[in-house]
Amino acid sequence: MAVAKLSAWDSHEWKTRSLKLGGAPLTQHICVKCGRNFVDEAATGVRYAVHVGAMRFNRLSDETTAQWLFDGCPGERLKDDEVSLETRYSPADEIAAEYSKKRSN
Repeated sequence: MAVAKLSAWDSHEWKTRSLKLGGAPLTQHICVKCGRNFVDEAATGVRYAVHVGAMRFNRLSDETTAQWLFDGCPGERLKDDEVSLETRYSPADEIAAEYSKKRSN
């Protein structure tokens, strides 16, 4: 009997929680085996990898999101993931910097 191959997403052991951040409904997915975190934005349907901070989620690079969504669960925390977590950024910070730049011109 053949066993269907799990998708990369389904290879993780997810713990999920629903929350609101800045009024926006989100679903956080935390893999209990490898510690990777993703957020689904209810309003847009967009899913992306995140670094979890004390008061907010910092989005990781599109490259990290694509790689983590493509790869299966490694089953443990990876040292390489520490490098990936350094790709974090806050879209709100980018918007504020762009606004400040425009005002100074």
